[in-house]
Amino acid sequence: MNINSSDSGLLRIYKLNDNQNTASLQITSFDKGSNLQKLPDTSAVLSQISQNSELEHYATGKAYQGNVNIVLPGSSKMADKMDGILNRLDEDSQKHLIDSGLMTNEKFLDLASELDDEELQQLSETLQGMDTPTTLQLNTPYSEIKGELIDALSSANDATRSKILQQTAQYAEKVVPNSDDATYDSMGRIMLTSSSNDLHSFISSLNKTEDVNGLMDKLNSFDEEQQSQLLNVMSLDYDLGERLLEQVSGKDKDIQDNILNFVGEIAATSSRMESRDFEGHNMPGTLYSGTIPGSDNHFADVSKEMIEDTVSLLENHDFTDDQLLQMGEELNSMERIDQRAYLAITKVGLEQLVGDNSLDQESNKLSQALESISALRSDSNIREEVFRARYGVANEPGSKFLGTKDKYDADLDMNAAIISLFSQSQV
Repeated sequence: MNINSSDSGLLRIYKLNDNQNTASLQITSFDKGSNLQKLPDTSAVLSQISQNSELEHYATGKAYQGNVNIVLPGSSKMADKMDGILNRLDEDSQKHLIDSGLMTNEKFLDLASELDDEELQQLSETLQGMDTPTTLQLNTPYSEIKGELIDALSSANDATRSKILQQTAQYAEKVVPNSDDATYDSMGRIMLTSSSNDLHSFISSLNKTEDVNGLMDKLNSFDEEQQSQLLNVMSLDYDLGERLLEQVSGKDKDIQDNILNFVGEIAATSSRMESRDFEGHNMPGTLYSGTIPGSDNHFADVSKEMIEDTVSLLENHDFTDDQLLQMGEELNSMERIDQRAYLAITKVGLEQLVGDNSLDQESNKLSQALESISALRSDSNIREEVFRARYGVANEPGSKFLGTKDKYDADLDMNAAIISLFSQSQV
């Protein structure tokens, strides 16, 4: 069916839900060139609906207009619920809620009807903040995040629900919508604001934790920037983020900052691609045969492995504050390839000198081991040698592309190079 508007362009009608009690229509405006297509007047829509035998069920006399959507409830009961919610909000909040895609969701309507005015306003602000996409590679599809929020709020008791909404409203307050004038990076990709990252990450974590209140209490023991870094890691791997949170809790702020800045940046710049998805260049006999070292630096599995190694080191060894500060400062001053080599030297070195876990050993043994390890990991030439062990030789003289190994062999050869270096240093 066509709905005529006062301006030519594309308008689309969706029938939402099959249940008679929750059935509704949504009329959506799409971009026409650089201008948003103008929605028809709601009275004209209702008039046209009433004259259409296929849609006369939706001629309830009610139509709710947002900025890009018009929603028509299919029953007076549904219209009453919508009125009860929208009439408690200002006009701008009403329009955003109508455009959220949730006004025809029965679970949302029931939830919103139960909230007091302050909570409803906090929910509205949260949903507005979520309209600004995150720059993180969340495991939960963007289209499902709002549903996860409604599920978490619906299953929570009154006190927890209120606490969640206070938290999400605080994160939403920081959100700066993306500019209408798009900015692109050197690769031609649109540059988005990261201001909504905390909001999206927190919401995606709500249904992954067994203790929502405990999660919020722990997060709120950190300052704003530290929370952002923790949430970055949780967005990449929630369980890993929880382990990290436990390890940095109670430590001096300088130590927390160093560790969280390091792992948070890794998580924030991680891509969805994984090593198994990347087969390298396959042009034998050319300068482009093989792989550029570090081309997998931001792959998801590499990012997770770096954070896993960092957290495992914290879990399995009782480092002094000075040792942690040194490692954090050094790692934060390095490029990604050097960071990977540094972590590998530290991990393999400790395995060789004190074992996988040194918590039950005397502290001086760990200190002595770190002296030997530091002598190697602080040398940029050794870090390069260690990382290069992950690759084969160049197939062509002068090529920056090195021979490709699968991850198992690459890790095995790098570890062997580290062990050999420690053996030589002990002679």
